Order: sequence, then structure tokens, then C-alpha cells
Amino acid sequence: MDCIPRDDDMPDDSTVIEVAAIYRAVDELSRRVQERTYQLTAERKMFKNLFEEAPCYLTVVDREYRIVRANRAFREQFGDRLGSHCYVGYKRADFKCEECPVAKTFADGMAHQSEEQWQVNGGTASVLVKTAPIFNDRHEIMEVIEMAVDLTKIRQLETQLEKRSGDYEYLFGNVPCYLTVVNRDFEIVRANKKFEDHFGPKVGQKCYIGYKERLSKCENCPVEKTFIDGLSHESEEVWRKEGRESNIMVRTSPLFDESGNIVAVMEMSSDVTEVKRLQNELALLGETVAGMSHTIKNILAGLQGGVYVVDSGIARGREDRILQGWAMVKRNVEKVSELVHGILFAAKEREPEYKEADPAALLSEICELFEKKAKSAGIFLVRDFDGEMAPGVFDPAGMHSAVSNLISNAIDACAKSDKAPRTVTVQGRVEGDTFSVVVSDNGTGMPDEVKQKLFGKFYSTKGGHGTGLGLVMTKKIVEEHGGTITVESREGRGTTFRIDIPLRPGEWQESRKAVV
Repeated sequence: MDCIPRDDDMPDDSTVIEVAAIYRAVDELSRRVQERTYQLTAERKMFKNLFEEAPCYLTVVDREYRIVRANRAFREQFGDRLGSHCYVGYKRADFKCEECPVAKTFADGMAHQSEEQWQVNGGTASVLVKTAPIFNDRHEIMEVIEMAVDLTKIRQLETQLEKRSGDYEYLFGNVPCYLTVVNRDFEIVRANKKFEDHFGPKVGQKCYIGYKERLSKCENCPVEKTFIDGLSHESEEVWRKEGRESNIMVRTSPLFDESGNIVAVMEMSSDVTEVKRLQNELALLGETVAGMSHTIKNILAGLQGGVYVVDSGIARGREDRILQGWAMVKRNVEKVSELVHGILFAAKEREPEYKEADPAALLSEICELFEKKAKSAGIFLVRDFDGEMAPGVFDPAGMHSAVSNLISNAIDACAKSDKAPRTVTVQGRVEGDTFSVVVSDNGTGMPDEVKQKLFGKFYSTKGGHGTGLGLVMTKKIVEEHGGTITVESREGRGTTFRIDIPLRPGEWQESRKAVV
């Protein structure tokens, strides 16, 4: 009877519910603890695997700088170094490094990094080291993890890159042609030494302004074409420096960025002015060899005709025919002499024979020589110079040949004209230290394409009647004096040649010798 509980000893419903709730809460907490334990175990395993298999050297160092843990990469490279001081284990040093990142992390609890030299595979390796603190539950630094990456191959590649960059810089700076880099705005962003030596500093300027002396982009710009299609292009251009023109062969190549976009164009240019000059001379030579051959044939025919007349005169005993034939022979021998003299003069380097002379007397003498020729052709030879001029030092024989060539050509040009009157005017002036001679005619004149070839060897406007060496000789004489010769001509209007030479050539002679 006593074992039977009484009604007042039985728990009420609310108590039963509370106990059940507690059991359920304990079960839930136990489940969560178990899940968290599993999670922590998994994370610990994951972190352990990460630490072990990380593709860099990982060590954990205590406050005595001893290695307490190391990953696989470290062990395989340096062996089992647990318990060794870090500076002994892989740096082979006898004492702690001066700028030790581990010590700094122990001191301030911050991450630090440094680049160090470690002994790896019997050699020295460049290693990037980064440290981070490991805290206990009280947030005290217990250990420091040291992560190290071998940069040796990277440093070797950097060294090779620097060397190649240096080689590139040397080649860019010293290559024997003009090199420029041009951006999309046609601005020069870089130029090599040869370019700057010739054209001066042009970086920042538009290419067509800086060395082409244009106001706008070239019509067939190879740089623009390369920006459009990414291909190399070529063109032959005319560049200018202080008004002087140069023939340039240009080739362009694109420069790309990391994404493959064209950011600039390299312009490689070579001066072919001398080549063009030689090409033009060869072309002129080819054009005039036929003309010269006709001249030689005419001379030979004249000689043969003269010999025939002399022989027939002798055979018939007629002195008049002998004299007539001999005159023909003499004329053609003079033509041979003139031709050979012109060729030798054009080919041979000579120094002017300077002496004091009277410019007025020189011009008067030359005009007297041509008076008869001009008059017989119905041409007025006008003298427009003072009878007296200040004497000067020049080569009178050379200037005699130069001016004679111009007057002879002017008379021939007028002889072809049907104008009336036909006039050749010779002007002369001495102003300061300069002797100027102007020979003008109102003859046939010449087109621009002929005017551009006038001073080329073997080019003649007289067809088979000229050697093409007269104006070459004239120009050569003038330049030997340190002077200049210019020509203005309009087809059907006439031609004017102007010569200016210094009368005191001493300073010019010295500078010319210095250049030679």
C-alpha cells in the first residue's frame, strides 16, 4: 500500500513537458556539438593538408627561433630540421638575421616580409619570406608561421629580361637607320640616336611636321595603314630639313600591348638620296649615250669627209680642195678635243687657281668672243655691267669657262626661237665680297622636268650636238669657288642663270680643307 504513489506525489503535466524539453535541448546541443566537432576535424584535416601540400616552404617557429613544424616541400628540400634554429636549418648561419621578419612579428604581432638568400641545392637561392602570428586562446603570440617562395628562377628571368631589354635599347639607339615610334595621334613618342643627330629632338611633335615639314598628314601614310590593318607597309617619301629634301625609304611595323591591341607603330627609315642620285645619273647616262654616240659618229664622219677632200685635192693637184679638207679635219679635231676636255674636267677633282683679277675685264673679254657668233645668228648680245669693278681674288680661267658656257647656251636657245628681237643679256655686279653674274635670254626656255636635269652629267638639251657636260663643268667651277648657281626658266619665255661667288675665298678654302 505504501508503494502506491499518492496523487499529490505524481508530477504534473507541466513538469513532464519541461523535462521533455530539456531532454530535447540536450539532444540538439549534443547533435550540434557533434556536428561542430566533425566540422572542426574536417577543417583541421583540410588545414593540415593545405599546410603539408602547399607549393612553397612552410615552417612554424617558436620564440627561440626553433622550427617546430615544417611541410613536405620544406622537408624534401632541407631535410628534417625540427628543433633546429631556423637560421641554421635553411640559411646555414650562426646567428639570427639582422632584419628577421619572425622577430618583427613576435614584437608587434603584424605580418612582415623580406627577401633573403637561402642555401638550396648547394647554391644560393633568392627567397621571398612572409611571416604571420599564431595566437593562443588568450590572444598571445605563441608561434610564427613562415611562408617562403623560391624566386630564383624569377630573378634569373628578370636578369635575362633586363639583358635583352638592354640589348634592345642598344640596337634601337645605334641601328644605322632612322627609327621612330609614333602613336595614334601621329606624335613621335620615341626616336633613336641617328634620327635625333640628323633632325634634332622631335619627341612630342607630329611626325609630318617634325621632319617632313608638312602641315597635314601624308596622303598615303604607311603609319596610318599599319594602325588600320596591323600589317607592315612601305613607301618612298621626301623628308625635309631646313628646306633641304632627302629621299627616304620607309617601312612600318605595329607594336602591340598585352591584349593584342596596336598601341603604336615603329617607323624604320633609310636615306636613299645618294642611291636616287646615282639612279638618276645612270638613267641620264642611258638616255644620253645614244646622243653622244651620234656626236662621235658625226665627228668621225667629218674627219672622214675632210680626209677624202684632202686626198682628192692632192690627187688632182688642187690646193683649194686641200685647204678646204684640212679645215674640215681641224674643225673635227677641235670637237674631239672639246669632248675629251669636258669629260676629263667633269671627272677630275681640281683646285681653282686663285689670283687677283678684274671682273669687268673678264666679262668684256668673254662678250667680245661671242659678239660675232651672236650677230651672225641675228641675236643682240647686251652688256649690262660697269666698265670698271673692284678687283677680287678668284680663278679667272675657271670663271671664263663657266660664263662662256652660259652665254653659248643662251645664244643657242635664242637661235631656236622665232621671237623678234632675240636678246642675250650679260649682267655683272660686285657687291661687298660677292661677284655676281647673270646671263639671261628670251629664247625657247625649258619645262620643269628638263630644268631639274640640267646639272646632271651627260644630259644635253642639244640632242646629238651637245655633250651634256657644259653645265656640269660650270656648276663644278662655281662650287669649287664656294659659290652657287641657280636657274629660272619658263617654256617659251626664256631662261636666266645666276652665279654668285665670293671674291675673298680664304676662309671658305680653310673650311673646305677641314671638311675634306
